[in-house]
Amino acid sequence: MAYELRREDLEPLLLGAAFFGSGGGGTIESARHLAAHFIAGDYYPADTVKVVSVDEATEGAAVMVAYLGAPEAINSALYPLGPVTAVQNVQTRLASQSTRLAYVMPPESGALGFTVAALVAAKLGLAVIDADGAGRAVPSLPMLTFAAAEIDPRPAFLVSQGGLCSEPGELVSAEVDTSGGFDVGKPIRTNQLIHGLKLDNWSNSSNFGGTRGRNCPTLPIDLAVVPRPHGYLNLARSLLLSIR
Repeated sequence: MAYELRREDLEPLLLGAAFFGSGGGGTIESARHLAAHFIAGDYYPADTVKVVSVDEATEGAAVMVAYLGAPEAINSALYPLGPVTAVQNVQTRLASQSTRLAYVMPPESGALGFTVAALVAAKLGLAVIDADGAGRAVPSLPMLTFAAAEIDPRPAFLVSQGGLCSEPGELVSAEVDTSGGFDVGKPIRTNQLIHGLKLDNWSNSSNFGGTRGRNCPTLPIDLAVVPRPHGYLNLARSLLLSIR
């Protein structure tokens, strides 16, 4: 069922996503830094974002957006400029092919990935799909379920926070400073989604993150390991009960 995320919902979302990311997927500090500037005004047209299930994602294509880079560099950015530019490039390419971009999704579970996907969607007036391509964090993009489902990764764009944009397959000058990291955007047809996603991870993360904030402020989520992408809520409840 579709629902709206508000600014105050990002904190439980990123906490739950950090837990389910099993220690990866970007730092809580980076996610909080970007979320703190999620305010309707000059940059964001609204401070809410729509979240839909895979079954409800029927109005166009979806794009996977990943934020890559050192936490120190990411923490110096007020807004996810690179990810937004990457998605805008995909949006333009799809429009030239008479295809509408309607949805954003993160590659994996993680505090930064979920937060950035929500912020990019809010900036561009898109919706977020309640799913990702791993059910946890992974070290590299070929380990995602998108690759396992053999979903074509093209077109894809690499965009630096400073504005450098390249489409994979083209040469990038070795003299360009990419210390700020790159952002990846790749489109996915919605009829492929059911084969390449771990479902309901946003809902699970938000629910668990909110529970963790109310009842278990000392849960050491940085050290938690979740070996399977299923049964998250049962595992979370078990951990809460054992600590309480």
